[in-house]
Amino acid sequence: MDDRLKGVRIRPFAPGDEVGINASFNRAFGLERTLADWYWKFPAAPPGRWVWVAATDDGRILAHYAAVPVTVQIDGVTVLAGQGVDAFAAFEVQGTGLYTRTVEAFYAACGGSQGLAISYVLPGPRSARIFADRLGFELLGEPGLWRRSPSRRAALCTGHQVVEADPDTRADALWAAAADRYPVAAVRDAAWLKRRFTGRPEVRYLHLAALRRGHVHAWAVARVEERRVAWAELVWDGVRRGALAALDRALVGLARRAKVNTLELWLEGDEAAAAVLRRLGWRRGPQTAAMVLMARSFTPAVDTGALRRLYLTMGDADLV
Repeated sequence: MDDRLKGVRIRPFAPGDEVGINASFNRAFGLERTLADWYWKFPAAPPGRWVWVAATDDGRILAHYAAVPVTVQIDGVTVLAGQGVDAFAAFEVQGTGLYTRTVEAFYAACGGSQGLAISYVLPGPRSARIFADRLGFELLGEPGLWRRSPSRRAALCTGHQVVEADPDTRADALWAAAADRYPVAAVRDAAWLKRRFTGRPEVRYLHLAALRRGHVHAWAVARVEERRVAWAELVWDGVRRGALAALDRALVGLARRAKVNTLELWLEGDEAAAAVLRRLGWRRGPQTAAMVLMARSFTPAVDTGALRRLYLTMGDADLV
């Protein structure tokens, strides 16, 4: 055994690990994430924390892998999926295989009959090779990055009103109407919107509902950042194209008020919405983050290849 791994044990998360996890995460990625943000991302409430660590006896976290549980519908079947996040190994144990062993231990304990039917990740090039060569993940594609300049004029009259709204029964009604449009997708009901886009410390997500005669036809979530407005989420019933134009107009206005020069959106798996957005001035370009979509199934009932048709937005990642 490598001397660097003496006294290191791979195990599931235990209360109190979060302090060491967050400190090691910040060192690994050069960030300053707060513990409050960690608690938001990994709540103790059901379905619980899907977190594994490689730790020393004195509590130092040397490697880490976790998944955010997501309910996903795949061609009429609903399963529990895991979005792999926060994968890292400390610099001093790189090259020892500890990172790979930690991920393998996670899926041995949490995959298949243990809970997760399928897992997907959005890694960069280096991690993608590890997931493909050592962990059995299949490369499925890359997110489509769409951009729009707020200087281009937006549609003025769409027949829809856009209002700020909290995810509630209206969001559930919209998902019920729209779900069939997204045969492979995270279940984007009110509970998912709340979990993903409310309560995050120091980050404000703006929820926008496009209404016509009291009915919600589209829902957007946006975040204003230093250099862009990120259109992080979109649910559309496919009925009223004016609902998308109304959201576009609202987000252009938001960008102008924030004095940023670009809007960005991930959009895969909804060609009808893509066609409308093209007419509104959105253009697909290269994915600057160089992330790719990869997945691995842990049950014969779920085909990994089905996730090639995954409806994918920024909300399916954890970087916005």
